[in-house]
Amino acid sequence: MKLGQFEILDTAGWDVENELPEYDYHLVDKKIIKIPSNFACGIKVRYDYDGNTYTSKYHRDPLVTLVITTWKGMCIEAVHYNGKFEIRLPEMERDDEPGHTIGSISIPIFNNDRIILTQTITEFDKKRFPYNYRYYRVGQRHPGFPGVKSLTIYAEEMFKTIFNEGWKYKIEKRF
Repeated sequence: MKLGQFEILDTAGWDVENELPEYDYHLVDKKIIKIPSNFACGIKVRYDYDGNTYTSKYHRDPLVTLVITTWKGMCIEAVHYNGKFEIRLPEMERDDEPGHTIGSISIPIFNNDRIILTQTITEFDKKRFPYNYRYYRVGQRHPGFPGVKSLTIYAEEMFKTIFNEGWKYKIEKRF
């Protein structure tokens, strides 16, 4: 099978033609199994550019970082905090030269390394922040949380729901 600049020699049982969903609810609503800590490992490819073979593997621990951001204080209408999981994916290492790695961006399974966290809009949210949620209906998902604490509590719950044992977890505030 050919994907972009790579000829897939062995998928190692992974669905290499599909990437991770962009939003948390796509994983939870569809009841997708937990993401294992060896996600996308063992995929063997031949790279068109140099003709060498590469296999995907982790050189560091599989890691999920909760990244928290906000426009609060910078934008007059900003009242919430945003969170996303940034996922450290395996690297493509040259089979005959350990440590020599290349990017694997043209293989869909490696295209997305982020999952955006969302909350369900409530009637309380609509009444408290009518301007922010004017285009949303009660029950819709929104990528904003009212505070860091509510976001981190939700994120820890989602981390346990989405990721299997073996993943490391850390929190990083970028504001």
